[in-house]
Amino acid sequence: MDLVTYITPDCPFCHLNEHFKLPAADVAKLQAGEPVQDVFPERPRSEREQIRTGIHPSCWEEEFGTSQD
Repeated sequence: MDLVTYITPDCPFCHLNEHFKLPAADVAKLQAGEPVQDVFPERPRSEREQIRTGIHPSCWEEEFGTSQD
């Protein structure tokens, strides 16, 4: 499996990004517009949200007061 470094968008709350090692084929699917929940059904919802929007789980909880999972 060929892994690539995927850099998330900047979090709209803390303005930081994260780096994930993801399969190159899955990153290509994301870039082609496939929904993140279809590409990564096994990953927690909070992680999928971070991959898609950049929002960290802790920032989500601080801003909205609830966990995503």
